[in-house]
Amino acid sequence: MQFVIMSSSSKSRSSRKSKRPEKPDALRPVVTPDSDEGTNLFALVMGMVTAIVLIFGVFGFGGDPVVNEKYNREQSKRQEARDEAARAASLEDMQIQLAKLQELKPGSILDVVNICRQRIAVSNEIISRGPKNESMRETAVTQGLLAHVKLYGVNFKSGLGIEDVGESLQNAYEPYLDDENPKIYSHARVAKLTHRSFESMKHGQDEGELIELFADTIERFPEDEYVGSMIEAHMMVLLDKDAAYTRTLYTSLRDRNPPGSLKPAMEKKMYNIADHLLLESENFGQKFADRWANGKAGRMELTKTASRLLNQPESGMLVLGKVSRLAQWLERNEFPELATTVFEDISASVDKGNLREECLDVAGKISEYGLKRLQLQGKTMTFRGVDSVGKQLDDEQLKKEVVLAVYWSAGSASSIKYLDTLNKSARNLLNKPVSILAVCVDKELPKNANVLTQKYSVIRIVDPVFKSGQNSLLADAPPGAIPHAMLIDFGGKVHDINADPTQVTNEALGLLMNRGR
Repeated sequence: MQFVIMSSSSKSRSSRKSKRPEKPDALRPVVTPDSDEGTNLFALVMGMVTAIVLIFGVFGFGGDPVVNEKYNREQSKRQEARDEAARAASLEDMQIQLAKLQELKPGSILDVVNICRQRIAVSNEIISRGPKNESMRETAVTQGLLAHVKLYGVNFKSGLGIEDVGESLQNAYEPYLDDENPKIYSHARVAKLTHRSFESMKHGQDEGELIELFADTIERFPEDEYVGSMIEAHMMVLLDKDAAYTRTLYTSLRDRNPPGSLKPAMEKKMYNIADHLLLESENFGQKFADRWANGKAGRMELTKTASRLLNQPESGMLVLGKVSRLAQWLERNEFPELATTVFEDISASVDKGNLREECLDVAGKISEYGLKRLQLQGKTMTFRGVDSVGKQLDDEQLKKEVVLAVYWSAGSASSIKYLDTLNKSARNLLNKPVSILAVCVDKELPKNANVLTQKYSVIRIVDPVFKSGQNSLLADAPPGAIPHAMLIDFGGKVHDINADPTQVTNEALGLLMNRGR
């Protein structure tokens, strides 16, 4: 049998010939081309349809929305919370900035002006944004008012010529003159008082209305320490500008509010104003400033001035403070006779009852302690007492050394700070016959005395109590202002009862050098 193998081409031709011819009107099948252009077009069309369906599915076809309202509300609330948190954080940052500006210590009048303007700007920004609570609002408003008052006062006192400062102050306080917050209300009233009184002085207006404003402010805030302090400070500015005007104003206020009629907080401020007027009438501040320049005659006149001040009835704590400062300055700078005169005048004033009642006890101690110290100069000290660990002071041993006695109190930050400074500066006294005794002036030794002992390794802390009494350094040589330093030479001889604290270690070295000669 013979087989015939046909080629593929022949088979193909044969098959085509055997097919029936197509009818002219028959539907032709869709021919898919070899390229993917059709596929892409189809996908594009379907994508558009899907997008349209989604869009209208979400937002609706002109009818009711088909949104997920609960979801949208939650998203909206979350966004609002984020916005509120950002706003609150920004407000808190500004509040911190305001606190920092308040604590800045200006070095010049220009610094004062710039800081005040910054405080005003930050305060205004907080208020305009809407403080998140009443506490923040109170801080912003009061700080802004204080800055306005200070800027106005500096401009008035120093004649800086800042434009529109009065108008700015008025615009700052007027919205708060009826504020429900008592602190804001009181600050606004003081701002108004400051503005009106200074303007009255500048333009020579009748002081009758101003006196009414002062009296009304005092009556509205009879126990407000801040208002009282601001009135006192305000009067001092007026006194600096025109003493006669200030005396007239004060006299009118006293006629309206005689001594004893006011609440204690405001009464104290009125007494302070009286003291300021008294000191001004004697020009005490300038005489004290010139105590070196005018020599012996100036110091004699200053001492007589102090005596006249103490002989005035109803002299108060400010007068007593100025006079006692003078007495201690005379004592420290080796004018013992003049210092004795002033201390004796203080004692006489107590006996005569010239000082106000609240001054009597303090004045009595100032004069008693001062005279006792002066009488001790050059005499021999006997050391009695115990230290912070209960060890007795050895009188015999201490008389073989130079003794530096420093008086301190747990309630006096300046004295504790001085001990720290002294501990560092006294290293050059180590291994020398010098003892540094830190004498506590409190009623009892504070609990942290052992900590102080460890910290101040050069210093020995002395207990104020000795056998139910005081140690001899307190009983026989009570201090003046704290910190107070006293230097005792070999043999217990008191060398300097009121040594300069900054120079006392050098003085101690000087005594050692003199001993070796």
